[in-house]
Amino acid sequence: MSITRAADRVITVNGFSKSAAMTGWRLGYICGPKEVVDTIQKLNQHTISCLSDFSMEAALEALQCKDAMAAMVESYRRRRDFFVAGLNAIPGVTCHLPKGTFYAWTKVELAGKNSREIAEYLLEEAGVATVPGDAYGLGGACCIRMSFASAEDDLREALRRMDAAIRKIND
Repeated sequence: MSITRAADRVITVNGFSKSAAMTGWRLGYICGPKEVVDTIQKLNQHTISCLSDFSMEAALEALQCKDAMAAMVESYRRRRDFFVAGLNAIPGVTCHLPKGTFYAWTKVELAGKNSREIAEYLLEEAGVATVPGDAYGLGGACCIRMSFASAEDDLREALRRMDAAIRKIND
């Protein structure tokens, strides 16, 4: 806790999905004042229970791997920077640099298509899987979401294919 006088008012909820590359494990933790954590535990024990021993042991091990985690974060940063720059180099594509995820939220202007049509077109024409932005609400009408948690060569190939497919329909 960086501000000790606020300790009784701070609740930290975190997980291992991104920080330790344990996506799909659905394993997390909460830290805070005892009375708050106890109350949350009463609610939690009836909705989520019985974590497997190997999940808890893996999480404990992940907490001991700070150097490996720092290297992983740096690797994600490099892929993010490369991938977002590549997206922004495609005409009609805009992607802001995300700060805390391995997903790129990307606006694609593609011949008046909505996000579902864009995702379908990129899958069929370029062989690149994306998630339609409207799955996340009204603000995603012309947006798609893509993961950059892949090998750099795969990301480079996805960018090449997307660029060709988007230029084909927009030119």
